[in-house]
Amino acid sequence: MSVVTEPRGFIDFYNKPGSSNGAKIAIILNELGLTYRYHEIHTPVSPLDKDTYHSLSPNGHFPVLTDIHPDGFKVSLNQTGAIAQYLVSEYDQIDNAISFPRRSPEEIEAMNWFFFGASRVAPAHGEAVHYTKKEEGPGSEAYSVGRFRSSTTGLFFALEQRLKETGDYLVGHKFSIADIAQIPFVVAAEEAGIGIEIFPNLTAWYNRVLSRAGVKKGLTVAGIEFLA
Repeated sequence: MSVVTEPRGFIDFYNKPGSSNGAKIAIILNELGLTYRYHEIHTPVSPLDKDTYHSLSPNGHFPVLTDIHPDGFKVSLNQTGAIAQYLVSEYDQIDNAISFPRRSPEEIEAMNWFFFGASRVAPAHGEAVHYTKKEEGPGSEAYSVGRFRSSTTGLFFALEQRLKETGDYLVGHKFSIADIAQIPFVVAAEEAGIGIEIFPNLTAWYNRVLSRAGVKKGLTVAGIEFLA
């Protein structure tokens, strides 16, 4: 990493439209009220942009976020969890708008739920959406559809039970990154063949988070369709 001359907070956000992971980052950026430049990535990438995008993400993984660290070097991140943690640690340690005080029980619990969304809900939901779409065409695989839809439903049930306990949000009775990690997948539940109306607490939570301006703007920026 080299020292650069751009000012602190010179954030560039690169994302492919419709990306669930990109939606998480867009929501965080907007909930924190950060100024950023949005770069929409389309594939296949044009020859003129290929080298630039390869330098940002050698394996072609997006979203990508770049920023200027307080010590003057350029930060470039291409893993969603790392981006989320970076934004919270650098821009939300005073107000705790979507996070909690460092080393608090709520911070630990929020990160647990964040990675529940990233490592459990995201893969199952992604496979359920994939096989549901395939089910609509030739060569459908009923077993795979059922397996991943059932798995995603079970994970939504875990969210339902948690929200039944808390009554509002996943952690600390406030909107946080724990909630943000789940939003894109609950928004796209129908794409996986799941109706969230069978989960009353999850449905109430959905309506609650979708009333937030930062969430709606983040989803819109990321190209995610939603019903508010």
